[in-house]
Amino acid sequence: MTLAEIETAARNRYNAVGDTNWSSTEIAYLVYEATLELTRDCGLVIEKRFQTPTVAGTGEYDWPSTANSIKRITYNGQKLREITMREDDVLTLENQLSTDTGVPQYYYVWDRTFHLRPLPASVYTLDVYALCDEEPLTPTSILSTPDRFHGSLVTYVIKEMASKDLNWQMYDRYEAKWQVEKVKIQSQIRRSKRADAFTIVKIEECLPTVTLGTK
Repeated sequence: MTLAEIETAARNRYNAVGDTNWSSTEIAYLVYEATLELTRDCGLVIEKRFQTPTVAGTGEYDWPSTANSIKRITYNGQKLREITMREDDVLTLENQLSTDTGVPQYYYVWDRTFHLRPLPASVYTLDVYALCDEEPLTPTSILSTPDRFHGSLVTYVIKEMASKDLNWQMYDRYEAKWQVEKVKIQSQIRRSKRADAFTIVKIEECLPTVTLGTK
């Protein structure tokens, strides 16, 4: 569903088609609120890849604003290994201002910024694979939340519409429905994570073989 379709569904169910008590901008924000609650309470994750060009001699790059965790970073297609600041001290002989350039192989994170080592000598693409929150929404935004959860977003919107309208009987009904749907969503997310071994920690360096052959 698009945001417009979610708004239409909510207005139809609440018998509020054309009612100016709720603007499209307000309803888009309610949808955004709902996605954040699903992230917090149900473990909803949105997988995204961010791309940014590197700058020769520049090693600091911004963490994506909506990212909660980073799963992988590649430079010109090659995976970078995450290191600690202590390991960075070893690489730079404790000179954090080191300007040594080359092909980056490592990175560490500080203050939501990636620091590449060595600094890139050339301009290539930095790919960041992240688990993210939904982007703040406007009426023309495209939802990243999976389609199978869009019906529940309609439920949340109706609940909040009833709250603003002081329609507490309708609010209680849809609040109860929302809580039931959150339990189902949490169960779905857990099942999908178990199915793809998402919850199993794998230490790549300890694997005797990789997809492309023996290490």
